[in-house]
Amino acid sequence: MIHIENLKKKYGEREVVSDISLRVRTGDVLGFIGPNGAGKSTTIKMVSGVLPVYEGKILIDGIDISLSPRNAKKRIGYLPENAPLPPNMTVRAFLKYVAAMRGISFFKRKQAVLDAVRSCALEEVLDQEIESLSKGYKRRVCFAQAILHKPPVLLLDEPTDGLDPNQKREIRNLIQTLSKDTAIIISTHILEEVRSVCTKVLLLAGGKIVFQGSTADFTVLEDQLKCTAFSFPPEQFHTAVEILQNTFPGSCRLDGETLVLPDDIAQDPALAQKLEEAGITWSISNDCSTSLDDVFAHLTRPEKTEKTLPAIQTTDIAEEGENDDD
Repeated sequence: MIHIENLKKKYGEREVVSDISLRVRTGDVLGFIGPNGAGKSTTIKMVSGVLPVYEGKILIDGIDISLSPRNAKKRIGYLPENAPLPPNMTVRAFLKYVAAMRGISFFKRKQAVLDAVRSCALEEVLDQEIESLSKGYKRRVCFAQAILHKPPVLLLDEPTDGLDPNQKREIRNLIQTLSKDTAIIISTHILEEVRSVCTKVLLLAGGKIVFQGSTADFTVLEDQLKCTAFSFPPEQFHTAVEILQNTFPGSCRLDGETLVLPDDIAQDPALAQKLEEAGITWSISNDCSTSLDDVFAHLTRPEKTEKTLPAIQTTDIAEEGENDDD
């Protein structure tokens, strides 16, 4: 349903998206993750048609979005991260308006709105003005407009942002239900969301792909990555943390009274040198748990983005299947 081939984007001389290729088919939920500034939002905006394709090709249900944007966009449901909503319209009026703009006939419009309302649990606020709603309800209204026309492709940018744990569970269940007939891309910072609802993962850093494969292949890295926990005297703890976070930005994780680092950094001579120069003593333990946050930080370190990925990461989403229109 979604086929992206050699996608690139530049702002001036800076390349923010570099040669991205992937395929997402009906039944797939792709977790699209990466640090801030990695190129996720730019990519999503090009796939949705909000931004023009700078270089490369995007096919939506076999339709080239550059050559036939209107037909391609009819097949897309898009939930932006900070979607504006008309504050003085009721939820019902807004969804009817969206249905009309989507070209849903007058006779089918009421049912389309009711279906979206039920899916997003908006019955209680259907006749309230949008400006009176909580952030969580506003997010659900945005989700409802994205699925109103039952699109075969869904692009969701931070779909559970602002929702409480129960609402997040409801939206994740909805995503899993919709995925049976839909190809879905979810851009998110919540790694637990990737684990719970996604079937595939694409991780960007610096506009480049640093991991591409199944969710199972991604989560197994949690067991494969080895970390070391550093302990310091209480009076030296904050100084040591500041030194190591400045020396190895993005690679340190506080875990109670210890600082956790991947083994390749823990064994870096520069680490011991920095601590010794500051007169700091330490002890280490290799008996520490590793999280997906550690995997994320490890793969997105600046020096990692230029290196070849390990064998477990070579499952290429873009190479699965032969038919461009899948």
